[in-house]
Amino acid sequence: RLGATVRLLERSESVAASVPTDQGFEVRGGEHRPEDFQGATLVVLSPGIPRTKVASLLPEGAQVVSELELASWFVSEPIIAVTGTNGKTTTTTLIGRILERNGRSVFVGGNIGTPLSDYVTGEERADLLVLEVSSF
Repeated sequence: RLGATVRLLERSESVAASVPTDQGFEVRGGEHRPEDFQGATLVVLSPGIPRTKVASLLPEGAQVVSELELASWFVSEPIIAVTGTNGKTTTTTLIGRILERNGRSVFVGGNIGTPLSDYVTGEERADLLVLEVSSF
């Protein structure tokens, strides 16, 4: 939608094969290789994937961000982000419910439920965003 050339890399061949081919981007399955990242200027990692997993494969100067970080570039609403080792989902859900019961319209998502990128590209808007985020 924003004019980028997109390439989806998925280590699982079967998962890659299940991605619809009419989405306007290239899909590659299997172990990641340096040539998979050739020409990339921005690499978006799935939640929970540490940057160290792909760092040695990237071209010089490629920026690495999470899906959450990329989506946050397009958000103007205040964000409450919850991270940590234990209790993230419970805490995120409770914060969302408390805010809703106090009359706020709230989007609850991130690593639970709906990804932030779906909120960004969707029509629905909220007063506040409550997100579960990984610690990577």
